[in-house]
Amino acid sequence: MIPLGLFILLFPAAYLIFRLFRRQGRTVHLPRAHTLWPWLGSGWTFYHDAIGFFENCQKNLGSVYKVFLAGQDIIIFSDPDNIGPVLRDPYRGLDGHDFQFYVLKCVGGLQDDMPLKLLARLTTTVARMSSNRSIPEYSSSFSQHLLREFGKLACGKEERVSMQMFVERSLHDASSTALWGPSFPLDTFTEFKVIDNYFRLLTLPLPLYLPKARAAQKSLKARIHAWIEGCWKEDIGIPQASSGATDIWRVLRAADCSSSDVVGIFMVFLIGLHSNIGRLATWLLIYLLRDRVAFQRLRREIDHAVDVQFGSIEQLLAANPWSLGSDTFPLLDSALTETMRLTAVAVFVRSAVRDLEVPTKNGSAVSLHAGEILATNGCAMNLSNEYFADAKTFIVDRFIDTGDRKGAPRPVSAFGVGVHACKGRDFALYAIKTFMILCIRSFDIQAETASGVVLDKNYQFTPDHVRTTLSSIQFLKDELYVKVRKRDMSSISSA
Repeated sequence: MIPLGLFILLFPAAYLIFRLFRRQGRTVHLPRAHTLWPWLGSGWTFYHDAIGFFENCQKNLGSVYKVFLAGQDIIIFSDPDNIGPVLRDPYRGLDGHDFQFYVLKCVGGLQDDMPLKLLARLTTTVARMSSNRSIPEYSSSFSQHLLREFGKLACGKEERVSMQMFVERSLHDASSTALWGPSFPLDTFTEFKVIDNYFRLLTLPLPLYLPKARAAQKSLKARIHAWIEGCWKEDIGIPQASSGATDIWRVLRAADCSSSDVVGIFMVFLIGLHSNIGRLATWLLIYLLRDRVAFQRLRREIDHAVDVQFGSIEQLLAANPWSLGSDTFPLLDSALTETMRLTAVAVFVRSAVRDLEVPTKNGSAVSLHAGEILATNGCAMNLSNEYFADAKTFIVDRFIDTGDRKGAPRPVSAFGVGVHACKGRDFALYAIKTFMILCIRSFDIQAETASGVVLDKNYQFTPDHVRTTLSSIQFLKDELYVKVRKRDMSSISSA
């Protein structure tokens, strides 16, 4: 007979040993990506060639492994059989709150974690503001701003402009004006781009000397603070803003947030709103300009829709967002999906809110403890020849069903899927499609490098040309340019 006191001491230890051996018998031991940088981890390699980094890890470590990124140990899932379930989260044991709070602190300067209820209300409000049902409220403001900007270009002559200013700045200004009203300081774009490009380094838990990024953070905070200060003190709201922006304002007012926290929240929201929209639109235009046959096919589709189906560009822009879908613009929809497939690193960061096990294809399981962080490697599916023929080539009509061919399966989306999908995806798709329709309809256009090398079928992007943050879409290291000339509309045939 074991004395009661000894039993009380031994039973918990025996139970823990039992659980440990039980878990070891069922779960997978995870290999770790090797690094020579104990504090930076794999960040440098990831930043310079994320796709190559993941390909090497999967080749050498298998489909599930650990890496050290952004100051965190992250479990990477690369098996397509796991990516879908992880993103859809049928376990209801994953969320992105920890990473969102981390970004709010590193980039937005918040001192404390935002209450989960406030984050949930903001997320719901942003989803409602960005949905196809809400877009018609401010679509006219968005498209008219783009038309005015395009109207300033190439008046009777060819003009060479920065692709970043032509694509990203135009989308930034049109989106900001449509959502936040004409009082929003559009000159914040410069600071936004600096922060966006330094995002990876800003999220490292190291006292790095980043004078350019810190100066951009300080300047952007000051500009946003000046914009909202008067409205915040007087509680008059944002003049001429969309109803969705007003709803966000009310949520923050009801939460009794300080103006400093509101500034930080706005900063992070703006990066989330503009970053992937601008990058995706840039890549889509580049792929089309490198493939002139695809560009001309898409131009014919746009001309037909404008002149035959809608009757004018004004009627098309006045239609609801569903009119820009695959029924009217199948080639544009396919081209955008193909661009996301090729450029989306699709590293969706989640943290486990409780202990859970994720099954793998060989019958074992990966054990996650509460607080552990995981991410998906969408490239493992998107760039695999097993799923997509000639997987690393841009094929403009890859996702179109034809009479004798069914379109390819949908890739891992840059916007995620399931309960954790990007809440602004409807607006992002609307903004990119509207930009491309107006751009291709309005201009004869050519892309080139700073030295004048034309981007055509023979021009190849290498890992040295692109960089990656923990944002979904890669971005270009070096500036590109476009030569634009107003199109001769008399030559259009809408047959």
